[in-house]
Amino acid sequence: MKLLDLNIGIKLDNTKQVLEFIKKEDADICTFQEAMNAVDDNCYDIFKSKNHIGQLEEYKYSGFAPLFIADGITKNNVVVRDFGGKSRAGVFNNFKI
Repeated sequence: MKLLDLNIGIKLDNTKQVLEFIKKEDADICTFQEAMNAVDDNCYDIFKSKNHIGQLEEYKYSGFAPLFIADGITKNNVVVRDFGGKSRAGVFNNFKI
């Protein structure tokens, strides 16, 4: 059995690389921390990783749970990063747990 545990980072534009890595590694169980999903339309696309990762078809079972809400980063009263979402932990696997 192969287990893969990833912290994909809420401030990184790495969703494409993460998906490629997951598929290449072909783990039986894959867990995540800091997978973001948007709760408003203002959120930058790079902070919508849960939407893309949640579409993995290689796994029979999956689930996500919220970790924290991340509004964004402001500098001099100007929003420079609008996370607009919730950070989530998730698991994908091929076993009914």
